[in-house]
Amino acid sequence: MDWQLQEAKQRLSELVRAAETDGVQYITRHGEAVVAVVSLAELERMKGRAPTFKELLREPPFVDDWELERSKDTGRDVDLGFDE
Repeated sequence: MDWQLQEAKQRLSELVRAAETDGVQYITRHGEAVVAVVSLAELERMKGRAPTFKELLREPPFVDDWELERSKDTGRDVDLGFDE
């Protein structure tokens, strides 16, 4: 639902309840949506939780799916100017 800014100020409790039960609520100013109100549960779901540094050290990302191939190229011969 879209709420005009003045209406949102006057009916804040209802706006918060609607965000918790009905999902995202948009606040408009001069007919243009400028703010979205979401419940904390929805925000956490949207953000996800990034692993801590400690968790990353204990359980590094899986690299089994990476396709890594080493080049068979051995490089090139370089003349360093030494006589053998």
